[in-house]
Amino acid sequence: MNQRRKTIGKLDILQFLIMAALLVFMILMLTAGNSKVVPMSTIEAGMEEIPSVKELTKKDMNDVAKTFSVDTSLIDEGIYYRVDDIMNVNELLILRIDDDDNRQKVIEAVNKYLKEKTDSFNGYGTNQYGLLSSAVTTERGTYFFYGVSEDVLEWETAFLKLIR
Repeated sequence: MNQRRKTIGKLDILQFLIMAALLVFMILMLTAGNSKVVPMSTIEAGMEEIPSVKELTKKDMNDVAKTFSVDTSLIDEGIYYRVDDIMNVNELLILRIDDDDNRQKVIEAVNKYLKEKTDSFNGYGTNQYGLLSSAVTTERGTYFFYGVSEDVLEWETAFLKLIR
């Protein structure tokens, strides 16, 4: 009888460890892809430390509305940079949108804009077409990142570090 109690005790410990591991796994799965809410001013300051972002001109939400044909009332916060030269396609857009439906609408508008702009350079603007074809869009938690540049991967990495 005493031997059986030790076996049951070992099984209880094993069951407890398995349950604890499952709980940790579930928590990690639920929080994967989420990000903390960081003030846009902090993200903006971090992004402006990158030399290639400093070369861009900061725009406002009215420019976001005009450029991407999107209702800015769907956006909680955002920053937008681009060059005013029509042949220069470098631009950076970072948005925080809390509502999932609104975020999807804005992402669809940005993707439509990107496709139209890419198509407009197809056939004659090979450098621009290449950059637009390599544009990066990333959705992390309530944030959306869109960038076009030779340095876009550096931008994306900096952005992701800022919201961790």
